[in-house]
Amino acid sequence: MRMAFDAARNQMVMFGGSPARSGDLAWLGETWLWDGQVWTQAAVEGPSPRGLHDMAYDPRRERVVLFGGYDDENLGDTWEWDGERWTQVEPQ
Repeated sequence: MRMAFDAARNQMVMFGGSPARSGDLAWLGETWLWDGQVWTQAAVEGPSPRGLHDMAYDPRRERVVLFGGYDDENLGDTWEWDGERWTQVEPQ
């Protein structure tokens, strides 16, 4: 799992990771938001389940950016979180 602080919305955004299961490596594709008091799962579609990705906040565009990761292969896609939804960013 990875997290990034969304300064525009004053919340932590967490995505992906692997649950602790003995003998089973299953990647997660869940988005969770922390407002300083409560974790809330965002019921949104977005990136495929993965781990080992990177996330950072872009203050100029006020977006959380997620890049790459690994499921059963290396991933090279880029996604942006705008506080409500994930949008895949196409290479230019």
